[in-house]
Amino acid sequence: MKATLDHLSQEYTQALEDYLSGVGESALERAYQLGRRAVEEGVGVLEMAELHADAVLARLRAAGNPPDSAEIVERGERFLIESLSPYEMTHRGFREANSALRQLNQTLEQRVAERTREAELARVRAEAEEQRSRYLAEASELLGRSLHYRDTLAAIARLSVPMLGDWCVVDVVEPPGRIRRVATAHGDPELEPLVDQLRRFPPDPGLSQGIARVLRTGAAELVPHVTQEWLDAVARDHEHRALLERLDPQSCMIVPLLARQQPLGALSFARRSPHPYTARDLSLAEDVAHRAALALENALLYRSAQEANQAKSDFLAVMSHELRTPLNAIMGYADLLDAGISGPLNPKQSRQLARIQASARHLLELIEEILSFSRVEAGREGLQAEELDARALAREAAEVVEPAAAEQGLTLQLDLPDGPLHLQNDARKLRQILINLLSNAVKFTSTGGVRLGVRQQGEEVLFQVSDTGIGIPPEHLEKIFEPFWQVEQTPTRRVGGTGLGLSVARRLARLMRGDVSVKSEPGKGSTFTVRVPLRLDARRPAA
Repeated sequence: MKATLDHLSQEYTQALEDYLSGVGESALERAYQLGRRAVEEGVGVLEMAELHADAVLARLRAAGNPPDSAEIVERGERFLIESLSPYEMTHRGFREANSALRQLNQTLEQRVAERTREAELARVRAEAEEQRSRYLAEASELLGRSLHYRDTLAAIARLSVPMLGDWCVVDVVEPPGRIRRVATAHGDPELEPLVDQLRRFPPDPGLSQGIARVLRTGAAELVPHVTQEWLDAVARDHEHRALLERLDPQSCMIVPLLARQQPLGALSFARRSPHPYTARDLSLAEDVAHRAALALENALLYRSAQEANQAKSDFLAVMSHELRTPLNAIMGYADLLDAGISGPLNPKQSRQLARIQASARHLLELIEEILSFSRVEAGREGLQAEELDARALAREAAEVVEPAAAEQGLTLQLDLPDGPLHLQNDARKLRQILINLLSNAVKFTSTGGVRLGVRQQGEEVLFQVSDTGIGIPPEHLEKIFEPFWQVEQTPTRRVGGTGLGLSVARRLARLMRGDVSVKSEPGKGSTFTVRVPLRLDARRPAA
């Protein structure tokens, strides 16, 4: 019997599909013939009804609950009735078939309605999830744009309205434990000034509810229904309480900005609508707060680093100036002694005086290097563009370094264009860059020589300083441009200096819209390339 039903079910399903697809009367004829076969093979009316129900449901599932589901069910009824017409039913059997058919229709309608509701619910959830993901993506992008945390947190507050509430407030903890309100936002432009007045009432750290408690405990606070008692607990005074009444929060949530388990601040959201916040809303708010806390921590670390860097630069500048004053006196008196103002010097005294003068000049060079670095680091170096000849500038720089090269037995070669190479740039800074690079090359070259080349490449002028010195390991090619870093990092290093020359050279080059790069092979020497624009106004402004 089962095999009979299976075979009949396949034929019935195909015939019904043909009929629903528009084949027409010929399909109804097949329904009748199938009914006759069912009677002959002992298949009952209820079994035929079940067979029909399975076929209709299969059609609806395959079509994904189409809009014409009701029409499919109705047309299917006609096909079923036609398949049942061969049955010579008794009155009782006919009533049974009708009852089964009605029940079948009700079941089909119920299932169609349920699947429709499920599909709508799934659509709503998918839209909500997409909106949530889009909001988090926008928040992450905003938080990554800047290290100025107040501007960033203000942008987050604006983005959160109306996604997370009708209005939003951002508070941060500042030393020594003071809470500062740094941003507010309201979805209604007319009420924006009203919520901005909350800046006048930063949270009292001693309060038992609201922002103060969240910052104290590090735990979020969800208030589905704001009560008068809760408003009394979070208000600083009567004026603050009246302002909160005007803002009319019906539901609110406060989430901490936690970094390394330490509260850096808090985000507060409020709704004026009667729809209370839920745990799902709180989860989204905590997700945003986590991202904002990371950005806030990075911004605070960056600010601390900047302040420390500025303090270092200020210290170096002050100390350099303080050292320069007595050094000038030493050099002045040494020059007077050298000029014989206090009487003639014997050869031994002259040699000793020469050492004093050389050491003083070296110390002055170090001080000037530190001062130059401090000015660049503090952003106090401006640009003075002027017309100049790159060849003449190269010769001037070489003349400064030539005595030191000759003293070490090194050759100093110039590779210059045949004719003038004019450019518009800062001559003093460019000269300092070349002197720094040439001096560095002489320091780290014991045999061979140093070469300075100049050429034009497109809209840029290239200065190349090559040497036959010790070279630079590949892993140190960028480190050498860091302040105070030198290839020889041992207490007994052979070459003196501050380790600022290359750092100053690159920073000055970049200030002039150019750069300094290096290629080197350990044991075979190095080549430093300075590139600067022909004209300062021909390139984008320096960063």
